Amino acid sequence: MEATAFGWNQQPTPFVWAGLRAQRRDRARQRFHSLGGSGACTHRPLRRTTIAKNNGNTHTK
Repeated sequence: MEATAFGWNQQPTPFVWAGLRAQRRDRARQRFHSLGGSGACTHRPLRRTTIAKNNGNTHTK
């Protein structure tokens, strides 16, 4: 164990905030369309339904 830790400490990997993994996550988020702030998402945007008012009642078409 000590030899392994010694080898790792000779050439440590620097930690970078918002590095390659964060950039990959951002690109993945850009490919999705969120659904009304619910946390759900789709690959394609959904069409919005239209609401017509009829005698004070609302119905979706």
